[in-house]
Amino acid sequence: MAGREVPAVAYLAALEARQAFSRQVDSVLGEADVLAAPTMPGGATVHDPQLDLAGLDACVRTIPFNVSGHPALSLPAGSTSDGRPLGWQLIGPKGREDAVYAVAERYELARGGFPTASPGRA
Repeated sequence: MAGREVPAVAYLAALEARQAFSRQVDSVLGEADVLAAPTMPGGATVHDPQLDLAGLDACVRTIPFNVSGHPALSLPAGSTSDGRPLGWQLIGPKGREDAVYAVAERYELARGGFPTASPGRA
């Protein structure tokens, strides 16, 4: 229902911006097998962020690649000094999920695996 309120001109402009961003990512990936980027600006939040614009900054690092259509995979990257988990993501060329998985597998093997959750914790 909310989509009915979006003018066609704004929708077409958003599609053009999406295509332009996707082309920019494609250009960068023409020089690299995969990209590495943070998933969040810092460690995980203590409480779940509210789904409003104020909490959007907590996930904005992953949204661009959902929009561009590039495969991305999030990985653990350690933790902050107060124990909150940190994460990073690998982004690959369109249709190259295999490249993303291959780099993630090498990272996991180099780390000696990833810790599992304690019983009673998710």
